[in-house]
Amino acid sequence: MSTKLIVAKTEQMCSVVSLQKALQKCGYRLLDDVPIISRLSEARLALKAAVDLDSRVDALQRLTSVHRECENPSLLPATLRLAGFTLTLQAGSYRVNKNVNKDSKAAGQADELQRRVWKLSNSYKEVQMDLERGILDLEEQAKQAKSEQERRALIALCQSEREADRAACQNRRAEIIEEIERLAPDLCDNITKHEVGKKVQYVLIYN
Repeated sequence: MSTKLIVAKTEQMCSVVSLQKALQKCGYRLLDDVPIISRLSEARLALKAAVDLDSRVDALQRLTSVHRECENPSLLPATLRLAGFTLTLQAGSYRVNKNVNKDSKAAGQADELQRRVWKLSNSYKEVQMDLERGILDLEEQAKQAKSEQERRALIALCQSEREADRAACQNRRAEIIEEIERLAPDLCDNITKHEVGKKVQYVLIYN
């Protein structure tokens, strides 16, 4: 029996806050409960459903609290089980590697599977690109808030979303550096590190 390997993967992901937004944007529903993603979804729904000042402030504070949980590293789920396929987190990307019978229905649906994975990847990138714009919108809402309590809750939400994203990116950067330094001795004779602005460049030296 001949087989076909189906491979699809997302771009690098680090923020569970952005992942939750990307899944929602795609209309993808997780088949397994991922507690942190469920709490983010529920907090956003509560904010959307708030009809008066007190419920809005409570919802803002609830979402801020969940964002602060997301400052903890390694919160991205190891697997995402979605309708029709399961993605596994490997080296910062979600991917599917699947051997199927070359003549099977699954083999014929390889392009559709790749399209669905790319859709999630593109949605995540769009969420990340829109992150600062969304925070600026919240800051503008804070300026126009009708109460001091709401203003403070909006400012706290802005700070928590920025910090959650910053912490997630820093954690992923540290993981990449650790992996480079772990593998380098087996790949080259020496390794040097250069800081260029906010970026760090590694140079592998071969004798």
